[in-house]
Parts: sequence; structure tokens; C-alpha cells
Amino acid sequence: MPRADEFKAALLAEGIDPAIAEAAAELPPLKISTPEEIAARRAERRERIAREKAEGTRNADGSKV
Repeated sequence: MPRADEFKAALLAEGIDPAIAEAAAELPPLKISTPEEIAARRAERRERIAREKAEGTRNADGSKV
């Protein structure tokens, strides 16, 4: 049974509206980030914010100018 069909069957078993279950079954699977991926994105964001502060496109508190 394809993943979408399994997901739809599970939603229907939980009493979810069939129209919602059908729409949800067509969504792509969730991408679960690893702790390393999350840490890398946070580091990139911190670097970008620091660079923008140095360039003057961000205030000292991190808000946009």
C-alpha cells in the first residue's frame, strides 16, 4: 500500500473528515531536520545577521533598518 493510502487510512480511522484525509494524503512527506542541520542553519543565520549589522542594514538589536 503506498504511503499516501496508508496515511489516508490512518486519518480515516481517527475519524478525520474524508475530504481532509484525501487532501492531507496528497501532501509531500515531512522533512525532519537533524540537530546538525538545525545548528548549521542557526549558525548561518547568526553570521548573516552579524554581517548585516556590520553593513548597516540591521540595527544593533538585530531588527531591520
